[in-house]
Amino acid sequence: MYEKVGEATETALSVLVEKVNYYNTEKEGLNKRERGVVANQVVQQMWKKEFTLEFSRDRKSMSVYCSPNKPTKTPGGARMFCKVRRRG
Repeated sequence: MYEKVGEATETALSVLVEKVNYYNTEKEGLNKRERGVVANQVVQQMWKKEFTLEFSRDRKSMSVYCSPNKPTKTPGGARMFCKVRRRG
């Protein structure tokens, strides 16, 4: 069982990270709880959250500005991660 902690949009961002699994985090051999949080843990190890732009009805999105925890080969350094509300 899981419990939402924080804003609903922030929870939605965390769920999205697990579903997308952008960094192809290996989930084999993990228990249910570990499989539900491992992709978020990888992102948190790689990125430091600098600030959050809370959900706005005007922008219809929530954004988190992050900088890498370690030097990276990827050009550009800092990133803005966004969760955009779909129309529908």
